[in-house]
Amino acid sequence: MVLVHHAPEGKELEDRLSRTCRTTAALRALELMRNPQHPIVRDELAAHLAGEEAIQRLNAHWDRTIENSRLESNIDPNKPQHSYFAGRARLLDDRIIAALQQLQRQAANTTKHNHEQHQQQHFQVISLGCGMDTRPWRLDFPADSPVSWFDVDQQPVLDLKAALLAEAGAEVPQQQQQQQQQQQQHCVDGAAPDAG
Repeated sequence: MVLVHHAPEGKELEDRLSRTCRTTAALRALELMRNPQHPIVRDELAAHLAGEEAIQRLNAHWDRTIENSRLESNIDPNKPQHSYFAGRARLLDDRIIAALQQLQRQAANTTKHNHEQHQQQHFQVISLGCGMDTRPWRLDFPADSPVSWFDVDQQPVLDLKAALLAEAGAEVPQQQQQQQQQQQQHCVDGAAPDAG
């Protein structure tokens, strides 16, 4: 038997990528919408990135899931209901911040140990398969150590994300814009392999 895998191309690929990315953004948006006082993840940009269709679709699914769980498990309807995805996003957020803080401490200890003058540390984070991730806008990075954030994904995803962030009024720092332009030019010139 021969199995033929249809690899999506062009518009079909863009539609699938968009739907997947917008779904994850909708899950973050719903966490804030359903738990405005105590969300696990507070992502103010997620609703705009997700779009109304994804939010409505997932909101209806969430309602059905909670209702089925209540019928089967006697879940208290007055308790907040959080998604697994929100917990996963928060775990990654916390790990990124912890890693940056650890790097900052290590750099300070190395400087002290070597009797060197303290120099400002600069950190880089590379987010592979970033989708509609908004961590650069919502995480509190170490105050005295600049962080350069690099999003890596399929070009249609990056284009859609940039357009939606611009519509939402999310400002990308000038330094990050220049780095993104340099990165894109580097890939266009053929120096970096296609991640696709």
